[in-house]
Amino acid sequence: MLTREKPSGENAVLGESPAFVIGAAVMMLSPFLVVDLREVRWRRERHHFASRSWRIRVLDSGAAPVSLKSQFHLMGTKGMPDHNLLLSVEGIDATGKTEIALAIEDALGQHSLRVYGVHDPPQELDPWPQVKALMFDRQSEASEISEAWFFLAARLDMVQREIVPALSEEAFVIADRYVDSWVAYHCHRLSKHFESLEESIDFLSNIHLALSSAGLLPFPRRTWLVEDDPGEAMKRRAGAASKWETLETQRNVATAYEMIASRDPRRIIRIDARGRPFEAVRNRVVTEAIEYCIDEANVF
Repeated sequence: MLTREKPSGENAVLGESPAFVIGAAVMMLSPFLVVDLREVRWRRERHHFASRSWRIRVLDSGAAPVSLKSQFHLMGTKGMPDHNLLLSVEGIDATGKTEIALAIEDALGQHSLRVYGVHDPPQELDPWPQVKALMFDRQSEASEISEAWFFLAARLDMVQREIVPALSEEAFVIADRYVDSWVAYHCHRLSKHFESLEESIDFLSNIHLALSSAGLLPFPRRTWLVEDDPGEAMKRRAGAASKWETLETQRNVATAYEMIASRDPRRIIRIDARGRPFEAVRNRVVTEAIEYCIDEANVF
């Protein structure tokens, strides 16, 4: 399993500066700020991909590499690895996503495949833990659109500093939340700027598509969406740890996830966790993830 190194030195000093955070967010996102909202429509066409033979090394450096040959998504743009073995786990709060993502990582490691786990927003990359504590989790004076942009800036930073290096080392990347959560959690908050919730989802989704087309954001190959009753999920919380963990918010997020999943049923696998033991839900997702990864890698 690949290991993380926390930024230090100059990067850590820069990360403590609020001006640096704001400047980084604006610089990364400025090409996408000018958008004619009336012209935003959902782009249903799929990206064009090609195939390539490549190799994944086993974890034991003393063992011979495992030869793999399969069809992988190519981003088709500069700045991204030629292959994309990025998987994600999504769902409302308190559905066990983190435990499921960790279980997938462990299972892939047991199959001697390189694996790297990430969390969105990043939990170990400065300055985002500080931003999370100040803005993401608590009520702030920042506007809702600026908060959404900060979340997006955090994702782009994570892509460049964690996901791209891991994919370049031919690793499977398992994301605990990723692109779909950004749309699901922010579309309701931003819907007042649009004629409908559908248009708000269109707007946010098209930003992701623009970033992907520019080679700045890889999309997951497969996503498991764990669906549960928001009321039951919130009962599992001893108390709200963030501003997002309210019943109204989670109901809105669940509705948005349903709309997002209906647009991309090939990628997003919906897992009904209502009334089911968590172990059964976790085992199903892990089993499907391992089967999918092995099938994609075509291990002989």
